[in-house]
This record gives sequence, structure tokens and C-alpha cells, in this order.
Amino acid sequence: ERMGLPADVAYGLSLETFRGTAELMREKKLDPQELKTIITSPNGTTFAGRSVFEASDVADIVERTVDAGRARSVE
Repeated sequence: ERMGLPADVAYGLSLETFRGTAELMREKKLDPQELKTIITSPNGTTFAGRSVFEASDVADIVERTVDAGRARSVE
């Protein structure tokens, strides 16, 4: 248990969040920037989480990870 949620509950919530996000983007034909605008309430929980995420180097890590996979596929 972390952050007050049992692992199975956190796992289920994570899966449903990803599923719901993908469905919303597909149904509304949203790009990620549009989605961020729609789902983020000023000073809400998503805003708080995004603030931490965007202040980190996660975007760089994701880019390097995708590039490593691309490079391996070329090999």
C-alpha cells in the first residue's frame, strides 16, 4: 500500500485512467495539448500533478527512451 491505496485499487484506477483518456482523445479527436486544457482545473489535483511532472526531466527521459527504441529497430 502506497499513498493510502491498496496496490490492486491503484492498479485498477491507473488502467481505467489510461483507458478513459484514450477513449476521450479518440472520441473528441483531441491532441494531448487540447486534452490537458480540458481536464486541468486551475489549482486542482491534475494541475498539482502536472506541475511536478512538467518541472522534472520526464519529457527528456521519454524522448531518449523512444530514440533508443528507434535506434535499436534500425539496427
